[in-house]
Amino acid sequence: MDNQGVVREETNSHTGNNTVKEEKTTISSSTQETQTSHSNCSDIDSNSWSKYLRETSSIFCELEHERTAGWNSKALDNWYEQQRQCKHPKGNDNSKSVTNAPTTSFAGTDVAKLCDRYCTHAGRILTNAAPEYFKPHPITRARRRQQQQQQQCQSQKYDEESTPTFLDLGSAPGGVSKFLVTRLHWNGIGVSLPESRGGIASDASWIPSSSTEPPYKFIEGSILEDDWQGAIKGQKFFFVNGGAVQDHGQRESEKSDNNNNNNNNNNNNNNENVSSSLSPLAPPPWFNFLVPQLRLAVEHVEDGGVIMIVFGVPQSASLFIMLELMQPLVRGDIHIVETMHLTKSPVYVILTDIRMASDGADRVAWELLLRRMSEGAGDFWRGATPDGLRLAVSGFARHRGGVEAVWAKTTAFLRRRRVSAERGMAAAAATVVSGDGAGKRQRE
Repeated sequence: MDNQGVVREETNSHTGNNTVKEEKTTISSSTQETQTSHSNCSDIDSNSWSKYLRETSSIFCELEHERTAGWNSKALDNWYEQQRQCKHPKGNDNSKSVTNAPTTSFAGTDVAKLCDRYCTHAGRILTNAAPEYFKPHPITRARRRQQQQQQQCQSQKYDEESTPTFLDLGSAPGGVSKFLVTRLHWNGIGVSLPESRGGIASDASWIPSSSTEPPYKFIEGSILEDDWQGAIKGQKFFFVNGGAVQDHGQRESEKSDNNNNNNNNNNNNNNENVSSSLSPLAPPPWFNFLVPQLRLAVEHVEDGGVIMIVFGVPQSASLFIMLELMQPLVRGDIHIVETMHLTKSPVYVILTDIRMASDGADRVAWELLLRRMSEGAGDFWRGATPDGLRLAVSGFARHRGGVEAVWAKTTAFLRRRRVSAERGMAAAAATVVSGDGAGKRQRE
């Protein structure tokens, strides 16, 4: 999450104040060469990767500078205080009515509008990054029904297997699924945590009614549990979206309910600051949600299919190490694109033309990678070992274009927002709330 605070980010996302002009940009893996020399092995430590990144990427340094400027901006403090007051007026604390479940930060949001925004964003990033993989099914559903009605015998039914299929993990509020079903005419399954357990509500208004087999099925379940997985046992999908994350509200509630040693992991799931105090033995905490989803994706993706995952801390060495280790397992391109919440750190990673041959060799290779992500030493994943730093540097060289394009968009948006707030504060200087009236934004 960005250091300007999760509350201000979410307020912006839900109030529609994002005025960034969308640019049609295809962000894909870059093969540009960068300087890969670094210190001798004896000099490698927990800060080696962050030092390398700052020395190599001026775009990342600009992003850090802008985050710091935003964090220190009293105008933004005041602006977000006003947004919080508008969204949660005093005496109208809806969170008190929720007693047993974690509270998502999306509580109280117009789910249909949120779903539409996710749908629009999914359509833009998927068709821009990998248009050859995300095409409308050539026969619309209306035409399919007409063909089925014209068949003279049951054996001549339209071949449903020709329709691309998808599995949408963490599907709520339903935007990605909506895009794939209503715009591309694919069939699929969405899985998301039920609201009773702190999950985000899902919009079902877009799901087509069907007298035969419905094009979309929704399953309530947690990606950390397997009680729902029997419903997809043995199934393969052309596209698997691993989009489940814990948002700020869920993590804060979990921390208050479970005040134990695991709090640190829960709080750091998408932390902006990659702390050097993380355990040198344990994998990064942002793998906690990533690995279970990637494991499900590997189990259920077709050979030649597509996987999309959310990576919470893209400035960490672990992203580029992971992508380097994945490279032999992907025939196509690897794309890094922005999420809908541009102010936040996470990015989408789109892997195309997955290797999953029927002989099982590819599955074994994927399992070895997943095991390494689950059991590998933290120092390796932080680029604090010779092998880890080498892979991080080469991975950054390969994917620099994609991740820096996202960072540049984020920097531009944060700067516009800060400058706008400061101009507004200057224009209304006589009515600006004093420094004591607006609390500093909560860090994640």
